[in-house]
Amino acid sequence: MSDPSAYAPTSALRAAGLLREFNDAGMLSAADVHVAQRLGVLGGEADEAVLLAVALVVRSTRHGSVVVDLTTARDTTVADDETIESTEVDLAWPDMAWTARCAASSLVGAGGPLRMDGDRLWLTRYWEQEQQVADQLLARSATGPDDLALDVLAQGMQRLFGNGADEDQRTAAAVCALSWVSVLAGGPGTGKTTT
Repeated sequence: MSDPSAYAPTSALRAAGLLREFNDAGMLSAADVHVAQRLGVLGGEADEAVLLAVALVVRSTRHGSVVVDLTTARDTTVADDETIESTEVDLAWPDMAWTARCAASSLVGAGGPLRMDGDRLWLTRYWEQEQQVADQLLARSATGPDDLALDVLAQGMQRLFGNGADEDQRTAAAVCALSWVSVLAGGPGTGKTTT
């Protein structure tokens, strides 16, 4: 039996095909490969291009982005190992039918672990969370303050910004107070905290 310490900790020992190739090139970690393989077994999916897409979306989530655009994945995916230049890695990316193959997979859709919208692929959990946030933002933007709140706001604005010298801050405060969701931005020293 071979010595397990001879293998790099990022090697997925039982990976084959595209998953092996991308793992060996440092584009996927062992964890990315293992999740893709397990979902493939559980969902009855054997298409290695689909399993590669699963591994890439797991990898993407690990790197802070919950979505992978399959049409740009070749150009936007870089090796985890920063010493490897992506131009040095020549990988067999799936053909143009990759998106269609993923969309037809039993892993994608209602009840499956993956969701697709066009060419973009998510883990269902994160897709649902994005949808929930979007729905809440839309619901919040559909309602505004009532007349009593507007009167209170007008009195407060007069009390806090009555002299007119802080017109930008007054406008920012009013916009933020009149909306359920707002973003107040500005460089250092522009009065964000005070406003």
